[in-house]
Amino acid sequence: NGNKTITLSGPGVYVFNSIKSTGNSCSFVFDFKTPATPGNFLIYVWRDVELTNSQASMINGGSESRIYWEIQGNGSTNSDLSSSLYIQNGSNGNPSAFIGSVWAPNGNITIGAGTSACNVKGALWSNKQININNAVSVTYAPFIFCTAPNANAGPDKSLTCDFPTTTLNGSSSTPGATFNWTTVNGTGIFVSGANTATPVVSAPDKYVLTVTGLGGCTATDTVLVTDIPCILPYYP
Repeated sequence: NGNKTITLSGPGVYVFNSIKSTGNSCSFVFDFKTPATPGNFLIYVWRDVELTNSQASMINGGSESRIYWEIQGNGSTNSDLSSSLYIQNGSNGNPSAFIGSVWAPNGNITIGAGTSACNVKGALWSNKQININNAVSVTYAPFIFCTAPNANAGPDKSLTCDFPTTTLNGSSSTPGATFNWTTVNGTGIFVSGANTATPVVSAPDKYVLTVTGLGGCTATDTVLVTDIPCILPYYP
């Protein structure tokens, strides 16, 4: 009912029955934690969203293209009885703000009811109608649906008596990608660096590299590490 802040702490899935702010200066804060934190904000609302003179902001990096709203209501609980998302303009020279891409399959989207201004950064999809009223500024920043990163586990490697460990040469050309290695048969051993591109291993197995991009999408590649048997000089 005014002067309240809700912080969504970290990328992930957030589910609401409905969202309604009826007073001034309510604020939604999207905390990305760090610029390199993978994943998106996926906000699912079963019914309607109505925002009055509300603000929206991001902290710790991130971008509007990583915020997605799906609003399933038909607008029957909002002021105009038809808009799943209904946003009023700000007041007293303080524009309202909304960030993220919206998919509203069952109702209209209405932006900018009132006499002041409203700033939207994202994209708007409706199965019915989108109403952009007076003093509304829209910056197009559509949600980026998953794009798989590049993953390369590198060449196969061998272990010998002289070289009982080996370094795997994983890589990715995807900016900001993170790395994680696992084994297929469970016999592989990581000496160090299982969460880096170039771990050191000391046992034969098939090693799987999983690369995660900033959008949370993943790609995998495998490399085989074999063991060349040793013939020790026991005999003349």
